[in-house]
Amino acid sequence: MVSIDYEKIYSTKHYGDYKIIKYLGYINNDSRAWVRIKFLHTGFEKDIRFDCIGHDILDPYYPRIHGVACLGENIGSRNEYKHDYDRWINTVSRCYNSNDKDYPNYGGSGVRMSDEWLIFSNYQRDIQTIPGYRFKQQDPFNWALDKDYLQQNVDKNNKIYSKETCVWVPKYINSKLAVNTFKDELPYVDKNGNRKLMQMYHLV
Repeated sequence: MVSIDYEKIYSTKHYGDYKIIKYLGYINNDSRAWVRIKFLHTGFEKDIRFDCIGHDILDPYYPRIHGVACLGENIGSRNEYKHDYDRWINTVSRCYNSNDKDYPNYGGSGVRMSDEWLIFSNYQRDIQTIPGYRFKQQDPFNWALDKDYLQQNVDKNNKIYSKETCVWVPKYINSKLAVNTFKDELPYVDKNGNRKLMQMYHLV
C-alpha cells in the first residue's frame, strides 16, 4: 500500500490542477499501484499509475483551444478524423479567435458554437446524424456544414453552430445562404455546371 495524501493538489503544465481521489491498488496485471485522479477545472476523472503523479497528465476536456474548446475522448487516429477536425478547428477559430481574419463576420458578430460542439468528439459524432451527411461522404470536399438555412429567421448575432441548427449543403448553396434566404428549394450548380434546384427533403 502506497502512502497517499488525499488533500494535496498537484499541478500540470498544460491541464490545470488535480488531486488523488481513490487508491485502486495493483490492477491490469501491473506490478505498480494505480490511483484515480480528478482534475479540478473540468471535474474529469482518470485512472493512472501512482508513479505518474507529478507529471503533465492529459485532461482531454481542458479548454486549451482558444481558451474554450477541447478534443474530448475516443476520437480515433489523426488520419481518420483529419478532415472533420480541420473543419471544426477552423469554425472554432472564426468564432473565438479575435486574430482570425474571419472573426469579424463570425465571433465578432455574435456567432458561436454550442457548448457540446466545443468538444470535438461530440462534434465528430453529431455531424454524422445531420441531414445531408450521406452526400458529404460521397463528395466530402464540395459539401459544407451550413448554419444559416435552419436559422433564417434568427438574427446573425444569435446564430449558433449545433446539432439542431446545422445541415450539410453543397458549397455553392452555403455561400448563398449567408446572404440570401430560401424556403424549400435550394438552387445549386452540379458538377457539370448545370443549375438545379434541390429540395430540402433530399438531404435527409
